[in-house]
Amino acid sequence: MDPSGFGRCRITRATLPARAKVFVMDANQLPRYRKVVRGPFGYVLAAHTVSTLGDVAAVVALVVLIFERTRSPLLSSLTFTISFVPYLFGGAATVRLVDRLPPRATLCCLHVASAVLIAVMAIHGLPLVFLLADLVVVSFLAPAFEGVRAAILPRLLDGPFYTMGRSLLRSVSQAAQVLGYGLGGILVVAVHPQGALLIDAMTFALSAVLVLRVAVPPPTRSEEFNRPANEPRQRMSDGMKRTLLFGWLVPTCAIAPEALAAPYVSMMHWSNHEVGLLLAATPIGATLADLVCARWMPSRRQRVMLVPLAFLTCGPIAFLILRPTSWVTLGLLAVAGIGFAYNLGFDQLLISSTSVRSQTRILATYSTGLMAAQGLGFALWGALAEIAKPSVVIFVAALLGWIAIFATRPATGTQIVALPTVDVPPQPNLRRVND
Repeated sequence: MDPSGFGRCRITRATLPARAKVFVMDANQLPRYRKVVRGPFGYVLAAHTVSTLGDVAAVVALVVLIFERTRSPLLSSLTFTISFVPYLFGGAATVRLVDRLPPRATLCCLHVASAVLIAVMAIHGLPLVFLLADLVVVSFLAPAFEGVRAAILPRLLDGPFYTMGRSLLRSVSQAAQVLGYGLGGILVVAVHPQGALLIDAMTFALSAVLVLRVAVPPPTRSEEFNRPANEPRQRMSDGMKRTLLFGWLVPTCAIAPEALAAPYVSMMHWSNHEVGLLLAATPIGATLADLVCARWMPSRRQRVMLVPLAFLTCGPIAFLILRPTSWVTLGLLAVAGIGFAYNLGFDQLLISSTSVRSQTRILATYSTGLMAAQGLGFALWGALAEIAKPSVVIFVAALLGWIAIFATRPATGTQIVALPTVDVPPQPNLRRVND
């Protein structure tokens, strides 16, 4: 068997869609990021980067705009809460839609619709009820967009390239949380909230143009994809349910320090600027670990380290119950962030244990379910902190995270194989094949 765990494949002219770019990698050679971003995925990454930065900056503008008009902390905080609502109530509909719509056209339409709706928010004097209603509609587009993007990634990137692509998307999202809020504050001061919203609308329009450059390979012409439209769906296996629960519960428990950053700092009598440092510590550790491990850790090792790294996400945060100094706390959170590199092995597990026919549905289910679980997690840890000290709640979250990992971890000895590919003669080097 191929020592990398990924079978080689023979690429013929008949198997390549028009304008598609396929990457063939030698089994003993680690992938490089520049090879990943050269193909169609580069446009997906660019669109994601631009729209995410604009979206995070727009949240700041909306919070300021709503608070200036209402002077209500509750209404301004709804800006954050509303973003999670679609994942709680619209996830099932999203999964059904992304399994049936053409991906590139769907992504483009979602970006254009978001641009128009956000531009409407920038209208001066728009009644508050219409502003909030517009925000709800925009938020309901997000699960559909994420579901479609998650579903097309396996078509654009195969094997270790898929893992690296997911790593880049996660890293962009983490960095956008840090840079976007700062950018939003600058834009609000420079061009007022309405101007910041218009800039966000332009970022979505630019993303739509970038998405048009993406050539999404069609599904393989096989019986799996030629099923009748009225054919009943296969039921999700118990193993897949466990896998999804693992992917949802681990980060939901690990985000407890982020959810309680402000109460924890208040409990420790630290200065307010420590809140920002606590919020940044875990994303910094996670981003660095994701990028480094995706580039230099072999695929087999990523799979082996899946469960140990998952335990690492919850282990260090349990020590916050001892109330360490601020610098020790930041170090513990950064180490916990390193554990999020478990996502590299988890991405391989999710793809390899999914049939080609159900891949779109499973990936969309995981993507929307993850956001819903994290939204519920923020509410749960916040509610518990009303009746217990934040350090105790974080300790409980860490214990629940370990219990969840024990209960839902992949069975010992489970073999993870790659996506089925077609036969390939030996290729000495990584190279790009264009049709």
